[in-house]
Amino acid sequence: MKIKVNSELKDIDIKIAKTVMSQTIGLIGKKNIDFGLFFPAVDSVHMFFMSEPIDIIVFDKEGFIYKIYENVKPNHFIRLFWKNRPMLELPAGYIQANSIKSDSKIIFLN
Repeated sequence: MKIKVNSELKDIDIKIAKTVMSQTIGLIGKKNIDFGLFFPAVDSVHMFFMSEPIDIIVFDKEGFIYKIYENVKPNHFIRLFWKNRPMLELPAGYIQANSIKSDSKIIFLN
């Protein structure tokens, strides 16, 4: 899967964490992350056992950006919201390098 940010196609692969196991493991232990990981519905993020920081985008139910977290360091926990929301984890620095803001439009392409 790929993404468009404000109608511009981005050169990053997006994988989907479909199973409970893939959602639990996420990016734990990964180094030199060069892809994004999409979670269809989560309510928190833990960075325990992570090897490097990541950027995180949380979406609302309509698919708009709800919250952006940049450069989240290992061994942190973020309680994101009260209800399950879609979330995208990206390599650290990706949000800034691609000028993603809270009003950006992100479209997922198969």
